[in-house]
Amino acid sequence: PTLPDGIKEEDIIGAERELSYLMPKSAFVKANMCYETAFIDVYNDYCFVLRKRAHTPDVPYGSTFLAWTKYVVINTGSDTCKLTCSVEAEFPNG
Repeated sequence: PTLPDGIKEEDIIGAERELSYLMPKSAFVKANMCYETAFIDVYNDYCFVLRKRAHTPDVPYGSTFLAWTKYVVINTGSDTCKLTCSVEAEFPNG
């Protein structure tokens, strides 16, 4: 795909978006809010990298850690791609 006129790859890298949404209740927790920030780390003809930080302070221990998710989409050619996902926890207060 091509970018719209006037937008360059370097304009997209570093873009951020904040959002929040209600997570439905489950057998373990009541319905709760999730606060998420998404970052575009890489955008080029070869790959696209999206990194997300999620915080769910209303669940047990939710105030003690952040969940970081990374999505890497690689252009493998012939209209195909490869998706790699990873998740890690960050404990900002030690």
